[in-house]
Amino acid sequence: MAKAEGWSSYRVFDSPVGELAKAMEWLAEYPHGCLEQTSSRIFPLIAAGGILTAVGSEKATNRAEYVTAGVRRVESMVRENDFVMWPDCNYPPWDREVSLYAAHFLIEAERAGEKLTPSARARVMKFLKGWALATNETVSAYALHTLALAGAADKDQMLSLYDRLDRLSLLDRARLARAFVALGDRPRAEALLKTASAPSTVKEAAFAVLALLEIDPDDARVLP
Repeated sequence: MAKAEGWSSYRVFDSPVGELAKAMEWLAEYPHGCLEQTSSRIFPLIAAGGILTAVGSEKATNRAEYVTAGVRRVESMVRENDFVMWPDCNYPPWDREVSLYAAHFLIEAERAGEKLTPSARARVMKFLKGWALATNETVSAYALHTLALAGAADKDQMLSLYDRLDRLSLLDRARLARAFVALGDRPRAEALLKTASAPSTVKEAAFAVLALLEIDPDDARVLP
């Protein structure tokens, strides 16, 4: 709704996703661009084509351009041993989760049809394979999750982490469950979430819902 000189105008949508239009358009034009900001800005747009088209957004016709530009920018922050926070700097993120998130973003973009630069992809896969061996379960689970989505599942390491089930948080379990689903091992994916605790953060809830939807869209835990 826009207001001018006492008048109001309304934009009417024939779909409940209409309320997302402004949010998606705001993301498309978000002005900041560090590694995390660029990934967070473009990640939702990867899957938003249908939403933007449904609500008649002018950004729908340019979505592919935004996604491609975002992917190229994140690729420009790939270095020999890690990502960096800005294209013109050489220090890595303060938190390994940020690098893992950027790697996840690139792999999901590729799964959505975006072509990655071969050299950047090779380095990202190298990063993931190294991080998958981490003694930190959360780092290992996220790396294994993304390797599986990229079609390069490390089954041995996945099984090793699965054997430490009692040490895994809900976030770790959900990520590892998605990896097992990608590998075609639904029994282990189900077992990972069978005794999982309730989510305590949005991130945990998001990954848990993704895993549950892939295992069984009718799972009674999805709506709550």
